[in-house]
Amino acid sequence: LELLISYHLAIQEHAQTYPTTAGILLFGRASQRFFPEAFIIVTHFAGVEGRDVIATRDCTGTLQEQFESAFEWIIAQLNRSFVIKGSKRIEQLEIPETAIREALLNALVHRNYNIAGPIKIAIYRNRLEIFSPGCFPGPINENNLLMGLTFIRNVGICKLFRKWKYIEKLGSGFGSIFQSYEQYQLPRPAVIEGESFVKCILPRSLAAQRMPLISERLENSAEVLSLFAQGVELSVGDIMRSLHMTRITANRRLNSLLNQGLIKNGGQTIGLTDAKESFLSG
Repeated sequence: LELLISYHLAIQEHAQTYPTTAGILLFGRASQRFFPEAFIIVTHFAGVEGRDVIATRDCTGTLQEQFESAFEWIIAQLNRSFVIKGSKRIEQLEIPETAIREALLNALVHRNYNIAGPIKIAIYRNRLEIFSPGCFPGPINENNLLMGLTFIRNVGICKLFRKWKYIEKLGSGFGSIFQSYEQYQLPRPAVIEGESFVKCILPRSLAAQRMPLISERLENSAEVLSLFAQGVELSVGDIMRSLHMTRITANRRLNSLLNQGLIKNGGQTIGLTDAKESFLSG
């Protein structure tokens, strides 16, 4: 009991013990019964704006379960490419996983749970938007995020997430986001504070933004095409593993690209045509 109280997971009043908000959100068997808006909605939209939904997921349960579910689903919606380092071919997500992880953790750990509204994550063709209820706590604002200031709104949640190694050091999350984007040489993320929300905008790769402009028919095949951005040749198995597709789906999308003259079949492997290769490299 003393341990629960020290971690702000329980309180004692009039000889009775009650779970705190943090205790329910972190360990409750039915967290949404008590906090029905304390969950995450992740939605993948077509294009760069509008409400044309491709797919959506509600991530519920404990905060740990929400994080794992949302993070896994976001990663599955994004494109991957292969980077050649020495003699090895390394798979790389189009934007830094570190940035997605830290932005999502910040939204979960530092949001205002007194506001009846879910965390909303929107995936557009050119960006990810992570919308968290509540302004920045205390003296922290969008202008001093990189100064390492720490002001904790949800003490119990922060303590447990740090103990579980989700958070390495308090106050370092946004620094990691910006640093990882610099390493990827991508446009700088943006953080916007409104009257009762914080929005983190993570730009997607330029290749992901350009590809749908070639042809509207590429909408469903853009994620396959993005794998060839480094000019490598791939097998059907590579594409299935990278995009978690069945062989039927992979073959259908490859046939569509072959018919449009955007890729070429080399027998055991598949590569870009010269015209398409120059487009991606430009």
